[in-house]
Amino acid sequence: MNGLLTVEIESNDYAQKVKNSLEKWDSLLQLEVQNFLSDSEVSPQGLLDLLDTLDETITNAYRHGRATKVKIEICMNQERKILLKVEDNGVGNLSGKPGLGFETYN
Repeated sequence: MNGLLTVEIESNDYAQKVKNSLEKWDSLLQLEVQNFLSDSEVSPQGLLDLLDTLDETITNAYRHGRATKVKIEICMNQERKILLKVEDNGVGNLSGKPGLGFETYN
């Protein structure tokens, strides 16, 4: 990542902020996003965490996996935790070793 993703949170306007954060990838990747959450289900901190995770995930798929297509599903599980499911057509981690991002997000 070249810089930090920053988001102002005055209102939660969750769906619009997710859309805005994904726009930078339009010219590089084919994105398919299925969003099953509403504004009322996402706290301001949850939104920041989700946007950071989305950015890191897509960056890794593109940079390390050389993906051209990324499918994202955002939903909530029974414990009311946000789930982010990501599939891509990339080649995977060629080194076979998990990186710092893997350790951070697990």
